[in-house]
Amino acid sequence: MNIKFVYNQKTHKISSKKNQTLAEVRGAILNVYPNELQNGFTIYATLDQTQPPYQLQDEQFFSRVKDLYTHLGWQSIKFIVKDINNPQLTADDINALNQSVVIKQNVQLSQFDDILQKKVADQPKEEKQEIKQINTQEQQNNVAEGFTQQIIQQINKLSLQDVDCNNEEFKKFIIEQVDERLVFHGIIVNNKKPQVQKENPINPQYKMQVIYKQNNEIQMEIGKPYKWEVHLKNDGNVIWKKGAVKLVGIAGTYKDLKIELQNDVKPQEEGLFSYVLNPPVYEVNNVSNEFKLAHFNGNRPEFFGQKVCFCLFVKNNIEKNERPSTITQKDAKFNATINDSKLQKINKLTEILGIHNSQAQQFVEENQNLMIEELVQAFLDKKN
Repeated sequence: MNIKFVYNQKTHKISSKKNQTLAEVRGAILNVYPNELQNGFTIYATLDQTQPPYQLQDEQFFSRVKDLYTHLGWQSIKFIVKDINNPQLTADDINALNQSVVIKQNVQLSQFDDILQKKVADQPKEEKQEIKQINTQEQQNNVAEGFTQQIIQQINKLSLQDVDCNNEEFKKFIIEQVDERLVFHGIIVNNKKPQVQKENPINPQYKMQVIYKQNNEIQMEIGKPYKWEVHLKNDGNVIWKKGAVKLVGIAGTYKDLKIELQNDVKPQEEGLFSYVLNPPVYEVNNVSNEFKLAHFNGNRPEFFGQKVCFCLFVKNNIEKNERPSTITQKDAKFNATINDSKLQKINKLTEILGIHNSQAQQFVEENQNLMIEELVQAFLDKKN
């Protein structure tokens, strides 16, 4: 099986030694364009020009496409490759795929011709006469959809001896032949609707990619909060739901801190994780902090993707500022004000109870109207 791919309107052929699996195909494509595709890319194929191109997502789907091409006698497959900077298929991309499929489908007509000739030869003469009489009846519209309709339209152009291509019995026979093949390969359900890519995947996959991270090193001063932002791309096939997918601290000063999504994130879209970090009340020098994405099933997190890390440095500012220190975020997505009173409460909780700074901040945010003594007692009551 020959495999070709088109990237930026340039066609390349993949060696037959490197096209047995989807992983090998992706590796061969990346070897041709290592710089352009290093941040990720998507592969598209088509089986029918009346349907949108399909995205190759896993080995099973890739194997199914190859089996179908082989079964139909098609000697080569053409893929379109799109990088993350230009992920949308253009009209030229779709035309390139459709042109290849139309040529292959026209070649296949000779096979259907042989089937039809045999079908007619096996019929008694009385049945042939009956077919001619039925031709005078009104024809139905929209006999088939998608791939089946395309084949029927091509066959209707043929001139077959003693066979009326517009006859309903003739069309029914063609639909049965095509649908049997498509059902065998798992492409249609109930012999009607093509279903290559399901709306709700059977095997949900949570994947991520770091698009933007503010700093690898964060310099802070005691008493001065710091707003940290991370942009992560949803590379899986499941929507990241706000409240269900969180960025969780797994090591360092902010271990167990849970940062919420700003909104739901669909596959191939970016999600924003933003949080105002409160520094500890002591100096810190080069402490590694690690975060990881997790989707929560109840209270149980299931982690996925690579770690998001930064090194923390916290220094004590010698110069004391007499003015009340405030930080106000004007960002419409994240609007909060951190004042000295709140910082004092957080620092007291960490000092008295010996809990993490992030845990103290979360508890103070949930109980802003309580005084320090009341906060301590409320935390102990909740723990008990």
